[in-house]
Amino acid sequence: MSKTIISNENEIQIKNYNLQNEIKYYDENFKILKNFMDIALHYNKQLNSPLCLFPLEELYKIVYTLCRQGHKKLIYDNLIEIYHIFCDETIKELESIKQNETFFTIFSQVVSNYVKSLDVIIKIFEYLDKSYIMKELNTSLNVILKQIFDDFIFSKIKDYLKYSLFMYTNNNIQIAQNLIITITQALYNLNPSYISINPMLFRKTVPNFIVPKNFTELQVNYTKLEAQYFLSLIKNESFNGSIYSIDIDSDELLPSMLYYKSSNSCNSKTKEISESVIHQSSKRDFSNTNNNNIQNYSHKRICIKLDS
Repeated sequence: MSKTIISNENEIQIKNYNLQNEIKYYDENFKILKNFMDIALHYNKQLNSPLCLFPLEELYKIVYTLCRQGHKKLIYDNLIEIYHIFCDETIKELESIKQNETFFTIFSQVVSNYVKSLDVIIKIFEYLDKSYIMKELNTSLNVILKQIFDDFIFSKIKDYLKYSLFMYTNNNIQIAQNLIITITQALYNLNPSYISINPMLFRKTVPNFIVPKNFTELQVNYTKLEAQYFLSLIKNESFNGSIYSIDIDSDELLPSMLYYKSSNSCNSKTKEISESVIHQSSKRDFSNTNNNNIQNYSHKRICIKLDS
């Protein structure tokens, strides 16, 4: 056998050996990162393993070394996969809950911990963020992880959350106020546009709240949803009169009030309906939150017109 063939065989063996060592090194070190992320994302696992006990600088060095070895895309793919698995597990847990109080207790812990862990994970993966995500993907890890929360958690429970918060502010269900405040503040931190599910509640419970330019529009849209809810109450009372329109009156009218019109202004049914539903429309008082009072909850007054 010629020396050339022997030389080539040795070279291939060396490359295979080096590749196997790199893969082994990657697997061993990313396992450390994966273990940390698993604890960081699950608030209940931090009871026995607080994040403050982890050597964050050492974790950063692991990411830096793996990136320098050419594993940037692999690290990124594994990182995103961990988040997807976490979101799938979280949604299954939330969707299995039947009690409002339990749901809001769990979700408040999930969303507040997501915000807390976000800052830590971004710092650990800072080199990956700057050298790969920003340069090659033209975005940031912060944007991606917040979008993952939106796509795989918030969008799945948005309707339930919106309805429950509406019921809460109208005193139809009881939920601990500290849970509501934790949720609104964490959601606002992740994405200020989440205020659309209950604009005034966010405004009254989020410190340093910045009023967006479209706040009035958001509040009007929310007030229309309130009207739809009260319409359902009216229909459930089986009144003979039919509803033919909903109007949102001007700001000059008294806030947070429902009133009703019919083709006959003296119609006794109008008074009966009004007394029935006005009693339901009392708003929850948040006077101890941000030194404001949420009693005047809506900027608009709903007019439900009835046809006798």
